[in-house]
Amino acid sequence: MMGFVPGIHDVFEALSEDFQLDDLGTFIEIRSTSFDGNVKLIKLNSGSNIRLSNEPTAHREYLIWEDQWHRNPLVVASRIKALMGKSERIHARECQVVEMDAEKFYAFLATNHLSEKVKVKHRFGLRKNDQIVAVAGFSRACPYHRDGAVYQSSEMVRFCNLAGTTVVGGLSKLVKHAIRQMEFQDIMTYVDLDWGDGKAYAKLGFRETGYLPAPDIFVNLNNWERQRNQPADSPFALVAGKGSLKLNLTIHE
Repeated sequence: MMGFVPGIHDVFEALSEDFQLDDLGTFIEIRSTSFDGNVKLIKLNSGSNIRLSNEPTAHREYLIWEDQWHRNPLVVASRIKALMGKSERIHARECQVVEMDAEKFYAFLATNHLSEKVKVKHRFGLRKNDQIVAVAGFSRACPYHRDGAVYQSSEMVRFCNLAGTTVVGGLSKLVKHAIRQMEFQDIMTYVDLDWGDGKAYAKLGFRETGYLPAPDIFVNLNNWERQRNQPADSPFALVAGKGSLKLNLTIHE
């Protein structure tokens, strides 16, 4: 039953966690008393056409696509551990904010983040004992019109922790540092509804300002790569997630 996600069963057993697996056809549901909601592992087969609704559900859902597990099982396992409260906790007050060069920043993302590489202008990290434990990347600021005013706004394009860890207060520390250093008047970001709900950002003062539907993506089932165009000579699945919430933090003088 779990052959398409080798190792996922071992993740739970290694945590000595009670859990239940239910094969529901197009996905496998993982339930645990430690989850505030359900984790679903979405199967991908040749010819699959899966488009998810962003309508609220009775219980919080955390969605893992089969290709994500195959491409980076360590990051997926890290997210599951964080849901269970099993990840190593590091306090941001123990860390120093540092600027990062492009090579080190993108290498960190490649190892610790599921999304594809995107360019950013400003790169910051949290360092503890000579190790980077979290990073955030911001775009160049540009004029942003809202509510009759114009703000110098930057997009926070990426934020992630070191796999297996949760930096408590890390997001807040990096955002506040970026505001001080770059004099941003507004910060915008997107929250992937497949995995997040924006509550961590709301605590920092971000507010919901829009919704971005998920684009249709082709998953090449030979190499598990995601692409915008249909593979010519490979089996594929067509997928679209729940989309993303757009959030803004306006900095008042």
